[in-house]
Amino acid sequence: MVDQGRPAEEEHYESVPWSALTTAARQPPWLVYVIAGAVVALVVGMVAARSRPAAAPAATVTTLLTVLETTVPMSEADLQADGGDVSRAAAMRAEWFVTDYFTVDGLAGRVSDLSSALGREAPAPPGIISYVEWARAWDVERVAGDEYRVNVAIRLLTDAGEGFARGSVQAVAVRVQVSPDGGTTVLDIPEPLELPDPPPVISPDPEPIPYAVAVAAIERASAFGEPGEIIEGHRRNDTWLITIPITDPTGTPWPLLVTVDRD
Repeated sequence: MVDQGRPAEEEHYESVPWSALTTAARQPPWLVYVIAGAVVALVVGMVAARSRPAAAPAATVTTLLTVLETTVPMSEADLQADGGDVSRAAAMRAEWFVTDYFTVDGLAGRVSDLSSALGREAPAPPGIISYVEWARAWDVERVAGDEYRVNVAIRLLTDAGEGFARGSVQAVAVRVQVSPDGGTTVLDIPEPLELPDPPPVISPDPEPIPYAVAVAAIERASAFGEPGEIIEGHRRNDTWLITIPITDPTGTPWPLLVTVDRD
C-alpha cells in the first residue's frame, strides 16, 4: 500500500508476522498424500488381478472343441436334398458349356476345352465364325441320382460376310452331373429343344388418357431420356399402361411403356 506521508514513488509493504509464515509451512501436503494413496491402490489391484486364475480362455477352448466335434460334413443325400443349390450349380454349368459349344472364333483350344468338360473327344466345330449373345437356363429337372437335365435358351451372332447377324432364339437341353462337393460335369453335347409356347396375348383397345395420368407418365419417362408425345394408353386392373417414345442420350428414340397407378 502507498503511505500518504511519504513520497508517492516509494512503495512500502505491511509486515507479516513470522508466526503466520511458520504455521502455513507446517500444514501437511494433503494433495501429495492423496496421489500416493491412489498409486498404491492401483498397484495392489493389478497384483490381485494377476493372481486370479484365467478361466475365460479355458471356456473358449471348450466351446471351440464342442463345435468341432458336433460339426459333420454334408453327405450326398444332404446335398441333393438342398435342391436350390444343386439346381443353380447345374444351370451354371449348362449355360457355361452352351456358350463355349456354340462359340466358334477360330482360337486354338476350343476342342480341348469342350473335351475336358465332356470327359471325351468333342465334335469338330463348323467352318464358320459365331458367338453366343446370351444363354439362359429356364428349367432344371433331376433325371436320376446326381444327373440333371437343364433347358437353356440361346441367341447366336453369326458371321454373315458383311457383318454379324443375330439369329432367332433357340433352345437346347444339356445333361449335367453334380458331385456331392458341388463339382459339375457335362455328360452329353447339347440336345435340340422346342421353346415353350407363349401364353395368348390379349391386346386391349386404347383408351382416353386423363390429363393427370399423362402428366405423371411424362414425368416418369424423363428418367430414361427426353419423352416425346404419348402414343397410346390403356388400363389393366388398377394401373395405366402408357406407351411413349423416349429419346436416350445418344439421340435414339425408343418406344417404352410407363405405368401409372390409378388414384
